Amino acid sequence: LPAKLDFAGMEIKLFKYLVPLKDESRRKTVGIFLLRLARLEGYLNRTSDTPPGNIVLWRDMTLLADNHIGYCLAKDCRELKLYSTLTDNLNKVYGNRNDAN
Repeated sequence: LPAKLDFAGMEIKLFKYLVPLKDESRRKTVGIFLLRLARLEGYLNRTSDTPPGNIVLWRDMTLLADNHIGYCLAKDCRELKLYSTLTDNLNKVYGNRNDAN
């Protein structure tokens, strides 16, 4: 089955950066993406390993969701130019780290 049936387009893009494959030209199936999802938390996919279980996949889905939320927030902050406002406020509170030396 194609991965687009279970994963959103942004999740597929995040996988490209979070769990890179040696050969990105492989077919993007649900099975391959479930193995990539399991590798987020350290599943090694050795030949003697059992397939990842429900608990492993659930933990990895929450981690993927957190990364997705963080990516969207960072993207929104850049689009709204909130990033410079936030850094300016942090520099006022904590001082400019670049001027320390």
